[in-house]
Amino acid sequence: MKKWIEAFRIRHWVKNIFVFAAPFFGGRIGEGRYLLLSFIAFFAFSFAASFTYLINDLIDRKRDRLHPRKRKRPIAAGEIGEGSALFFSGLLLVASLLLSLGLGYIFLLFVASYIVLNLLYSTLLKNYPLFDIFAISLGFILRVYGGGAATAIHISSWLFSTVFLLALLFSTGKRLAEERALGDEALNHRKSLGNYPEGFLRGVLWATLAASLVTYALYTVEKGFSLFLTVPVAAFGLMRYAYLVESQREGDPTEALLGDPLLLVTSLVWVIFSYLLAYGGKT
Repeated sequence: MKKWIEAFRIRHWVKNIFVFAAPFFGGRIGEGRYLLLSFIAFFAFSFAASFTYLINDLIDRKRDRLHPRKRKRPIAAGEIGEGSALFFSGLLLVASLLLSLGLGYIFLLFVASYIVLNLLYSTLLKNYPLFDIFAISLGFILRVYGGGAATAIHISSWLFSTVFLLALLFSTGKRLAEERALGDEALNHRKSLGNYPEGFLRGVLWATLAASLVTYALYTVEKGFSLFLTVPVAAFGLMRYAYLVESQREGDPTEALLGDPLLLVTSLVWVIFSYLLAYGGKT
């Protein structure tokens, strides 16, 4: 069971909490119907993500064996056979599509687009600079819009901008950490890493951090509810993530969030503070 949990990368399901963004900032997260729809959307994206993880690991199994961390993945390590991986990936795909269909054709379109995007990423886009980090960022946007489609809540331009820039920050941080960890072997593992000019990813990291913080601040002013008071907490969290990347401790946003107690606590404080400010006055 443990090897399948690792192969499905259930830890990485945390990325799919972005489907809750629309109902959370739309003021409906406390209503049972919207919360239920959001959870269904969450699992639809999570099953789709696990499907693409299995396919990606099957494609990259030989290359992953050369990676200091990825060589421990169940498929690369030979703990899970190719046939079993294909079988369970099919089950996950069917489960995701059935859940998506229950939420309507528009939501299904977002999930299907997410699956196609990730398959393109696994087979092609990850080998080309800029295309790789933009593909990852687009995946987060699809999650947000999927959450909006599931709950019929409009996604504002400021929320789109904030999430996109935040996703670009995370994808850049992940690439920068990989580049530093792999060193001279970076090109052998991922072609795009060898094509980024020296210092480029670091510059993008800080540029997107600043831009995402500005757009979030403007978004909180637009929303009202004194949400602008959460900006210092958000700034601390983003800078903590950048600190982890720069100190070569972690770059993967999921591992950074779940592995760094300070970043995890900061994120929880932001969620609770935002909820109290946005919903505290409601009866």
